[in-house]
Formats: sequence, structure tokens, C-alpha cells
Amino acid sequence: MALSERLESVSELAAFRDKLTAGRDPDRKSLSVCTSGCIAYGASKLAEALAAGLEQRGLSDRVDLKRNGCHGFCERGPLVVVNPGKLLYQRVGLDDVDEILDETIAKGEKIERLLFTDADDNTFACEDDVPFYKNQMRLLLGNNSLIDPTRIDDYIAIGGYSALAKVLTGMKPGKAKADGTYPKGTFNFMVDSKLQELSAALKIEKEQDENPGNTKKKTTAKKKRKVR
Repeated sequence: MALSERLESVSELAAFRDKLTAGRDPDRKSLSVCTSGCIAYGASKLAEALAAGLEQRGLSDRVDLKRNGCHGFCERGPLVVVNPGKLLYQRVGLDDVDEILDETIAKGEKIERLLFTDADDNTFACEDDVPFYKNQMRLLLGNNSLIDPTRIDDYIAIGGYSALAKVLTGMKPGKAKADGTYPKGTFNFMVDSKLQELSAALKIEKEQDENPGNTKKKTTAKKKRKVR
């Protein structure tokens, strides 16, 4: 299912998200390839090889291939995450493509040499268990392996735009800044500040429309918006 029509309200966004999640099989297999920083390691060619391999095996309709943003563990790239299960393969090369498709995708077998092993010889299969990830609270990059940036459905399905919907329909400008929801200097704090300023400027213009004789406030509002 793909987004083909403009969404006009928060309720339409929620309804579209419900349809997306209802139509997705949680057991459907997928290969997520980091094609951000890992491009330097040849990740683009790796993704192309995986796509070609899936096509040759007649698996393109049953296995999703996602080209993602940064997975975070750049020193171990190229990175490939196999879902469901968040199986993490690191330092994957073109020579590993056939084995990944024939053993992991077709048979569900792990390839031990592609798993992360720490300095104490502990091996980790699940991405969440790898110490690099386990000791983080990944707010921005945590869902990257689930999202193909070219498919807006991926983002909406996991809750994308829900924060925007909340701000636009359930919060007043300045609230987050006033109650300390976001620390000073963070992106959300700055956005909230800008919304507060915009709200004040629009209020001045509305007052000017109702009272055409008062031009001072209108000029000030326009100058503020132009400078910022």
C-alpha cells in the first residue's frame, strides 16, 4: 500500500497508518543495508548485488530490500540487518551475498563469521545485544533499519509525523519551552520558540486587519519575519 493521495487531517493520517500496519506481515523477511556512511565501504554495490540475487532466486516479491540511512556502527560497515529478529551482519562484502541469501534468507541460518565479536570473544547476533547499541538510547537513529528513505510508508507505519500532529493540534506555541519539556538549545526547543514568535506575529497582523489605522505593529511583525 502506498500513499497516493494528500492527507488533509490528523484523523486521515491515523487511518492511513492503521491501514499500513494492518496490511503488513510482521513475519515478512527484509534485508536492511546501510547506504549512508557505509557507501565508502561499497554498500551501494552490495545493495545492488542483494537486489540482483533476490531477483535471480524469485524472492523479490517475498523479501524486502531496504536501503537505509546511517545505522551508527560505522567502523563495522557495511552493515546489513535481517528482519524479523534484527540479525546484524557486519563488514559484509560482495562475496557474502550468495551465502546470506541461500543460508540466512532461505534457511534461517546464521553466518557466524559475519556476526560481531567483542574483545572477550563474545559473539552477538541481535543488533540490540551488541554493546555499541545496547548502551545507547537511540532516539534519532534507532529505527533506521526499518525505514527506506525513498518509501514514506515505512516512516508513517512506525509513527512518523505523530509528533507533528500532536504539536499542531494539541499544543500551544511556547508550551514545551515553558514547562521544560525540551532543554534549552535542543532542536525542539528552537522550533517551539519559532512557533511562538510566528504566533505572535500572526496575532499582530490579525489585529492590524481589524484595525487598519494601526500600522506600527504590522510593520514590526513583517520585519521580524523577514530577519528570521
